[in-house]
Amino acid sequence: MHTLSLVDETFDINSTSEYFLSIRISANGFSFAVGDPMQKKVVVLYHQDLFINNYEILLDKLKSVYSEMEIIRLPYKKTRIFFSAPEKTVLIPNEFHSEENDNDIYSFQCGKDFNEKIIHSESSFFDNFIVFSIPDPILLFLKSKYSDTKIINDLSLTEIPQKTEGSTFHVFISRQSIEILSVDKGHINFYNTFPYKDNNDILYAVLGAVRTLDKRPEIVLTDGYINKNSDIFKRLSSYFKEVRILDKGITEQYSNLSDKNEDTRFNRLYNSFSCE
Repeated sequence: MHTLSLVDETFDINSTSEYFLSIRISANGFSFAVGDPMQKKVVVLYHQDLFINNYEILLDKLKSVYSEMEIIRLPYKKTRIFFSAPEKTVLIPNEFHSEENDNDIYSFQCGKDFNEKIIHSESSFFDNFIVFSIPDPILLFLKSKYSDTKIINDLSLTEIPQKTEGSTFHVFISRQSIEILSVDKGHINFYNTFPYKDNNDILYAVLGAVRTLDKRPEIVLTDGYINKNSDIFKRLSSYFKEVRILDKGITEQYSNLSDKNEDTRFNRLYNSFSCE
């Protein structure tokens, strides 16, 4: 599927000033959703697969979407923009946070290209700053459309129980990489991203991450490009006591369009509304 475009029958083009718009951008795809706060549901969902690493091409794709689709150009009550760049994301504990330290740590770990802007995104639920970069041309284009809107790393939308005495182990699968996040008593004790070519790579990365922790997680939480019929779900289930797909909670709260999709790739986008 290259493009998905769903519009709920209740969407009212004359009432968009009462709706919320959430945009998610990554090298894997461009998505946006429109949420109706009165009905508590998503009334528009759009996604276009991209699979590109050249941000000049990504910018051209964005310009085409804005030129061709009236829905995204309409006035909305609130707009939120989320950028996904797992390979360009670093978590820095609050006690080490300063703009200078963040820039130095990020540049050391990820490297900074001359045409990138480093963004510091405060996390409301972890004791960490999310530091990531975005190409300058993409940033300038978004600012030309939404001058007063902050760009937030979409890791902040990960659906993980925050106020708990226990631990959680989360695996988010995108098209080209996975993010692994382990939280113990509300504090991150592991975060990393791994590129992959096949399910063997995913399994290797997950088991490798588990080996660095003090104990094997009883429950593995997953979302992204995964469903209960997929091979990677079955293979993870053979190694862990319980593997859950986070396709409930978020979707039940805010999306009646979720049953149109087999996997949970839009969970973070749906969760942007439940976090309002």
